[in-house]
Amino acid sequence: MMSKSINSGVMVVAPGLDNESTPLNPGGNFVPIPTFWFVLLEIFVWICTATFAWIKVFVWKGKTDGEMVGYIDLAQAFAFIITFVVYLIRRHFHLRARNAGFYSFYLSSLPLRQFPFLWASFGNIVLLILTIFSQYLKRSTYCIPFLVVVTAEALGLVAVDGAYLMRVIRYNRARPTPDAVQIAGSGMSSLIEDSSVPPGHYGAQQQYLLQQLTTQKHRLAQRLLEMQTELSNISASRDEEVAALNDELQRLEEKYAALRAEHGRTTAFEDQLREHERQHAQLRAVVEAKDEDISKLRIELDTAYHEIHTMTQIIDRQRRSAPPRRPGHPTGELGGGANG
Repeated sequence: MMSKSINSGVMVVAPGLDNESTPLNPGGNFVPIPTFWFVLLEIFVWICTATFAWIKVFVWKGKTDGEMVGYIDLAQAFAFIITFVVYLIRRHFHLRARNAGFYSFYLSSLPLRQFPFLWASFGNIVLLILTIFSQYLKRSTYCIPFLVVVTAEALGLVAVDGAYLMRVIRYNRARPTPDAVQIAGSGMSSLIEDSSVPPGHYGAQQQYLLQQLTTQKHRLAQRLLEMQTELSNISASRDEEVAALNDELQRLEEKYAALRAEHGRTTAFEDQLREHERQHAQLRAVVEAKDEDISKLRIELDTAYHEIHTMTQIIDRQRRSAPPRRPGHPTGELGGGANG
């Protein structure tokens, strides 16, 4: 069977690997390709297989060359089984994406997802041929051809699987829309004019594209009905939202008027507060002046108290220095007056 990419040359497909007659599934949503971890497992298995082969030949040497080759064949057979299982998983998810309308990605990724299985199968054939003609190999290099084949298989699969993973990651991140209708509109003429496509393949392509167009037609009609329903719901909800916004606007205007009135009262209160502050400053100046007068009076009182205290001491000293009075005699002042 042969399949052709609309935009990129002819791709040869092994017979029976992909069945393009699978019936289409309705639906136009994005269909992801969740094969990342499976392909990563395949890469890991082949790296481990090649590493095991090298270690077995050069580090953990067996008793005979045939024993070492037997271990290499077992490891390669296990890796081939994993490759086949991963191929079936990838085939399932890519067919699901193709049936959903992602036809160009299905065709462009076809060689990358089929190459690992075909390459591993080719490696099995080469190993079988080497085993048949192993009696003609030199004893010194008996294991080297087997080691080279396993290493070449691992390197080829790792390189192609890496490219496949990059394409799948870009596809999942881009989340494209189904492209079967675009292919029918823009690529059918070039497909028919291309003489490299073998006879009989046009019918399969046309049948697939017609199925896609029919599916897309029903999908668009259903989507149109859903959009009309959504538009009615949106119009009703918008009317409710506009009414709610008008009510909210009215409440905000009332609140703004109340805030302006409150601002006017606040301004009057600030004026009163400034007047009280001015009066407070005047009273404070008066109090400070009174404090200065009180300070001066305190100083004068202290001076007068000091003078009184001094006079009292002088009087006390004079009284102590005066002669004592005799009994029956008048005081010194009276006696002096009489004598005078």
